[in-house]
Amino acid sequence: MRFVLLALALWGGGGGAAPLLLGTTPVVADVVAQVAGPAFLVEPLIPAGVDPHAFELTPRDLQRLLQAALIFQNGAGLEAGLAPFLDLPEVRAKVVDLSAGLPLLEGAEGEPDPHVWWDPTLVARWVERVRDVLSAHFPQEAQGFAERASRYLQELAALDAWIREAVEGIPPERRLLVTDHLVLGYFARRYGFRVVGALIPSVETLAEPSPQEIAALEGTIRAWGIPAIFVSTPVPSALALRVARDTGARLVALPMEGPPEGGGYLAMMREAVRRLVEALSP
Repeated sequence: MRFVLLALALWGGGGGAAPLLLGTTPVVADVVAQVAGPAFLVEPLIPAGVDPHAFELTPRDLQRLLQAALIFQNGAGLEAGLAPFLDLPEVRAKVVDLSAGLPLLEGAEGEPDPHVWWDPTLVARWVERVRDVLSAHFPQEAQGFAERASRYLQELAALDAWIREAVEGIPPERRLLVTDHLVLGYFARRYGFRVVGALIPSVETLAEPSPQEIAALEGTIRAWGIPAIFVSTPVPSALALRVARDTGARLVALPMEGPPEGGGYLAMMREAVRRLVEALSP
């Protein structure tokens, strides 16, 4: 099967089409597109609205991996389920790990926290890496990469300043975060919040909390008077509904794992922060 797909990919990859650049997630693809410009076709491997922790590759996705000129991954373990495919001999040399070398946080079980896009200053490091890698592979386009990267870095700096100002009205004692899984660690570190718990006490959505962990979280929410639980989907899980009912906390949906279809990273972050500020402000 693998060799059939390889043949199909090679057969369909010519013809002078724009080089294909893949980002493993919609956030990564959006960042790459900001730097690459119109001469490249940039696509996400994992579709918008799909949990990257649970995504399963299709034969068509494997074909795209084989066709791509470069594949930019979030890294830090987010694409662990894709590792066997990203490590294929025909793919491995094209993969760029954007989180390599970043100051990563650890999850509850000692694994790296992959949700680095919640800190725009770390996304700025992604941009610099994308610019450098693209310039090395397509030197004739290096000036355009540099110009677009410079503009996007300015937009990220403006986003960072806007977030700092937006959260200023939240008193320190209300800067407490409870989420459906451990996803806002980088946001908390950057902007002076504290993650006090999660429905699933893991950086992955596939883990299962124990009854003792749920009871302890409900006790924490009541004790601290936490007004909101931030979840990653407009359709909350049965567990989220139960904890909200037990504690009186409000469920607030944030676009945690990536922008909606057609949206970009900057707009996603601004909307998420608006909802977060509204939920936690006195």
